Amino acid sequence: MTQPTIGVKDKDGNDVTVFTINPNGRAAAADSQPVALSTEDKAVFGSTTDAPATSGDTTAWSVVALLKGIWKGLWERFTGIAQGSSTAMLTASGPTNFVVDAANSMATTVGAGVEWNVAGTPTSILAAPEVAVLVKTDQNGTLTLRQFIDAAGASPLRPLTFAVVAGTNFGATIPLAGNYLRVTFTNNAGVTANVTVDTQYGTMPVTDEYGRTPISAPDGSQITLGAKADAANSDSTSAWSVVALLKGIWAKLPAVGIAAAAASQPVVFCNRLNVAGPTGQSVINTDLLTGTVSGWYDAQGFNSGSIDIVTTAGIGAGVVSFEETNDTTLNAAGTILTAYDTVTSPFLVTSLTLAASTTKSFRFAINKRYIRFRISTGVTGGTVAATAELSQLPYAHNSVGVFQATAANLNMTVGGGTLPTVTTVTTVTTLTGTTTLTPGTGGTNLGKGEDAAHASGDVGMMALGVRQDTPPTTAATSANGDYGFIALGKWNEVMVQDLMRRALTFDASATVTLAATPTDVALISGSATKTVFVKKIILSGVQTTGAPVEVLIIKRSTADTTGTPVAMTAVPRDSANAAATATPISTYTANPGGLGTAVGTVRREYIMFPTAASGVPGTKEFVFGDGDQMVTLNGVAQQLCVNLNGVTVTGGQLCVTFVFQEI
Repeated sequence: MTQPTIGVKDKDGNDVTVFTINPNGRAAAADSQPVALSTEDKAVFGSTTDAPATSGDTTAWSVVALLKGIWKGLWERFTGIAQGSSTAMLTASGPTNFVVDAANSMATTVGAGVEWNVAGTPTSILAAPEVAVLVKTDQNGTLTLRQFIDAAGASPLRPLTFAVVAGTNFGATIPLAGNYLRVTFTNNAGVTANVTVDTQYGTMPVTDEYGRTPISAPDGSQITLGAKADAANSDSTSAWSVVALLKGIWAKLPAVGIAAAAASQPVVFCNRLNVAGPTGQSVINTDLLTGTVSGWYDAQGFNSGSIDIVTTAGIGAGVVSFEETNDTTLNAAGTILTAYDTVTSPFLVTSLTLAASTTKSFRFAINKRYIRFRISTGVTGGTVAATAELSQLPYAHNSVGVFQATAANLNMTVGGGTLPTVTTVTTVTTLTGTTTLTPGTGGTNLGKGEDAAHASGDVGMMALGVRQDTPPTTAATSANGDYGFIALGKWNEVMVQDLMRRALTFDASATVTLAATPTDVALISGSATKTVFVKKIILSGVQTTGAPVEVLIIKRSTADTTGTPVAMTAVPRDSANAAATATPISTYTANPGGLGTAVGTVRREYIMFPTAASGVPGTKEFVFGDGDQMVTLNGVAQQLCVNLNGVTVTGGQLCVTFVFQEI
């Protein structure tokens, strides 16, 4: 529609055409009366090119610039991040994906004694805080989780092993400390096993050091004056109209006092933080994490960590001390930080002596705000560096409760063949399989070295004795060379006895009618169970015609054979004595068919055998052990014999008495 006009006269009387006023309510551009603005007014109100206004800007603001400034200020107030054309909004994030690790999972058969996946490529677990493993098998086996620092598997951590019982479903969720993981299963049976292994772990999207994930969001440059877009969203990338921008700002302002989760900005700490210290460190007192002499690393907000300390070739000396403190001014020296060596003994350490071309891994609890790994002894011949990973998770060893189907105690096998040093042991119920236990030989050790000099205050093991009110009558040990106990009396005195004083004493006597040319006429044999000591032999004899008779006392190593021996009766000196085990033999009325092997003649003497009518028979005592050693018989084959050397004794008779002891 064309705006109407009317003709009028100007002051000079000339005809002039002017526009008339439109009716109210007509707002279409073609039906409106245009109003021209000055250049200055247009710059203040209608500009679409001004940059977003800032609070410190003292120039005139356009409406668009003002709104852009409001949006920019609100953005920075709520996010804490300066805006720019490429700024990404960061939002809190946690584990979002729980996935199956195909490389460490399988359902197949495993041969007898075979370890599945032993050469498999380790899987990266850099974004996985823990792993869940499920195993099902029809044969007994061993599940092993092998963690590594590097992708090639050249720097392993201590493996975690679990016994899996045939026919039972095994499941465990284990925290992860390494960077790469390989899961293996060993078939411990003698036949092929059907095995299923399912390995899963949670993964987190890439975040910044505060655990936030970036998403795209617009800044103030997206605001335009004339766009007709609907109400804006904070993550909208389309052009916004002024009205839509105001609606969007209003929609994002939470009401005062609202604390509900839906109206709150989530804030989370970083679950893990990787700290890479500078390389090439060798200066004494340098902290490996900060690279600063006498420096400290601020570990506030973290509860545990792990560290890899790597050395170069050629190092000949150097020590790194582990320290922590709450105040780097009041306690600048710090206190010791105890770490756990993940590979070798001793496992609990507070420092590391450096060796060339090595990588050592430790895990530790963070108990104070500041930590450091300080070069406390100068490094020579090479350099050292460290990389640490700090975590909000509480410190814990890789310990997992394992169910054992039997009632037997759960056995422990120490890997590497070396039991770590234990400072204090309260109670050890059973210690089996120990072949050596070295107590030490120092003054405060239980053991003492041979010929070592005594010193006041030395400690040792007390030697215990056994009280015996009645002296034993049998051997206290079973064989020569056995250990024995110390016998004590009731007053705690050490019992030292003459063996022969407690030996059992016996007498055996008989009268022998002699053969015409007698050889062995009487003898005593040894015992199968005891040692026999012959103290004395007493002889007296008569014959038809009085004359001296040569008598021999012979010791034999083998017994006489055949003949018609008659046993003597061994009479104990004490009726409480046990019966004698030795067998004295009185006579051979006929000589033995075979004489035993002679060791030698112990005694040889002539004894007068008078006639019986004379009334004065000759008597002789052969005494053994009167201040010297008695004749000892060991075993039943040994004998001590009275022998008349085969000389004719007519009408002769011999009285013989053996006095002997057994022990």
